[in-house]
Amino acid sequence: NISKSFPDIDEFTRNQTFTDYSLGLYFNMNDNHYFGLEGGKEFFTQKFYNVEDGINMEYMQSPSLFWLGVAYRYVADKFEFLAGGKPFVHLMIGFTELGPLGKSTLGLQYNAGNNFNFSFGVEGSLLIYQNQKVRYDSRKIGFMYGVMYNF
Repeated sequence: NISKSFPDIDEFTRNQTFTDYSLGLYFNMNDNHYFGLEGGKEFFTQKFYNVEDGINMEYMQSPSLFWLGVAYRYVADKFEFLAGGKPFVHLMIGFTELGPLGKSTLGLQYNAGNNFNFSFGVEGSLLIYQNQKVRYDSRKIGFMYGVMYNF
């Protein structure tokens, strides 16, 4: 996934294109609805303030966080004008070692044959964390792509 963080990500992680990844296991409830578990690792930029000896100090860091969550995906029927693509909406609620995480994706899914599908779309993420009893958040928006295998 290729993404933009808010607050802005530092130069090190900006140049690391393939650093975010995930793996999921989904159960097909019917032709359009899927529920599952996901886990992954992803960079999140954090900007927060610490009061040290009465001085307000600004900190910015970009830890790579493991995350785990539950997911729902709705896949619409294929649209011929999208070359047989199936629009989808994907929602995930989970957690990291720093706090709760939410993700939402809008995209297209294509059947590649032999039980393989590939997808791409736009993903937004929100990480909520706390430092010195003050709540902060990190937001990301980016391009995602993936390969799926149906058992």
